[in-house]
Amino acid sequence: MTSLNTKLLKKAYANGAQLVDANYEYIDELNVFPVPDGDTGTNLKITTSGAYETIAELETEDLQELSKTFARGLLMNARGNSGVIFSQIFKGFSSAFAQGQKEASVTDLIKAFTAAKEFAYRSVATPVEGTILTVIRESSSALGNYIKDNKDVDKVMKYMVSEAKASLKRTPDLLPVLKEVGVVDSG
Repeated sequence: MTSLNTKLLKKAYANGAQLVDANYEYIDELNVFPVPDGDTGTNLKITTSGAYETIAELETEDLQELSKTFARGLLMNARGNSGVIFSQIFKGFSSAFAQGQKEASVTDLIKAFTAAKEFAYRSVATPVEGTILTVIRESSSALGNYIKDNKDVDKVMKYMVSEAKASLKRTPDLLPVLKEVGVVDSG
């Protein structure tokens, strides 16, 4: 598959919201930074489920419309620091698509993930490495190197996910409180 369309993107948003919903209690258990209040999973569940509701009935072939509507839904439903940062990642992602754009190539995706990283870092006054910020930075950077020889959107997205997981596993090495408790960043 050489491009991403709204049907696939909407399915990805739905799957992501479902994964957060299915795992929010586990995510709550990981929550130790910046405050060990055990609510990050719950906050992300509220944030993502509310955002998906904003696009569930949306019929469009416009990637910008779909992605901006989802990003706005995340922001309007954002709870906690993680919800706000998460919404900014998706706001950045959506900013890479032109009005009326029906398909995104691998090149478009790298622009979207690069913008996602930039928006996320700008959304916090003092970025802290070892958090969701590190994961989006490292995975988007790795993606930029990977796509030079790969034009298959499905393979590129799978690579992005594997790089994000690898980055997440390294978060305790960057943030001492995570290492001390033996968890990865919950955001």
